[in-house]
Amino acid sequence: MAVVEIKLTSAGESVTHGTMNRWLFPDGAFVTNGQTLCELDTDKASKEEYASVDGVLKIIVKPGEKIPIGTTLGTIDPSGKPTATAAPVAAVAVGDASKRTPAPTVAVPPTPATTTPLSPAASVMAATKGIDVSKVTPADPRVITKSDLIAHAEAKPVVAAPSVTAPVATPVPAKPVGGIRREKMSVIRQRIAERLLSAQQNAAILTTFNEADMTRVMELRAKYKDSFQKRHGVGLGFMSFFVKASVAALQAYPAVNAFIEGEEIVYHDYQHIGVAVSSEKGLMVPVLRNCELLSFADIEKNIVALASKARENKISLSDLQGGRLHGLRF
Repeated sequence: MAVVEIKLTSAGESVTHGTMNRWLFPDGAFVTNGQTLCELDTDKASKEEYASVDGVLKIIVKPGEKIPIGTTLGTIDPSGKPTATAAPVAAVAVGDASKRTPAPTVAVPPTPATTTPLSPAASVMAATKGIDVSKVTPADPRVITKSDLIAHAEAKPVVAAPSVTAPVATPVPAKPVGGIRREKMSVIRQRIAERLLSAQQNAAILTTFNEADMTRVMELRAKYKDSFQKRHGVGLGFMSFFVKASVAALQAYPAVNAFIEGEEIVYHDYQHIGVAVSSEKGLMVPVLRNCELLSFADIEKNIVALASKARENKISLSDLQGGRLHGLRF
């Protein structure tokens, strides 16, 4: 069977380039059909490329390289002989490809079956650093992120204060302590920074503050949150109230849900609402579609699913497109 090329597939009409983030297998490893081979960053989202056949991987594009859509990233030789083991490769910062080495074979302590799942970045860090994830307390009980592992590693044990009657003065160092650390931004963060700066330079910025009495909403949530959780398997948060209120406002004032195209105003009879969620690569705004058709439970379930995808770097381009109202913060 002929050698099969691994190409950078299209990521949307407006996306013309991608940047190789990392390969998940070393050059010369045997990979199987359907396995995720590499991770790339584009202007709008991260994407992955997969193996289409079984065979031996040959890497062409190195981490940190920016390439156009359609570029051959590597090849798979179905009749080739492996020259490397298919062990995961340690992740390094984009642009630091010269220091990219295979992950050391570190024994990871076994964890209970009830352990909170890890994000992909957290899995790599736990394996390379030998971190016992069963002792990590995540900020989000649904998933352990790389930030949780870093916070766990940097945590210092509490030491009892010395039994002295007078305070002990700490000597002031003769020179400043600490230094400067530089970290290259991902493609997504670069694009966010560019667009924020462009918006400030090319648009009239207006900030308004409006207050709303949330007393009734808070009372309603407090009254029904336990029964809501038992019935639907998801918490009753404030976001579902905000989304429902936004839908009602857009239906009452359809001009807010419209845009100008040439000499026409294009109105929309549906409400797609973007909900901002935080991820390790920055703030993303995945879209809840047809919110006018969703119940409170549907909205809460969709938000939890999108937030988990963002934190695990699984947000796709389609998840970010089509929003008519953006900025609701999760």
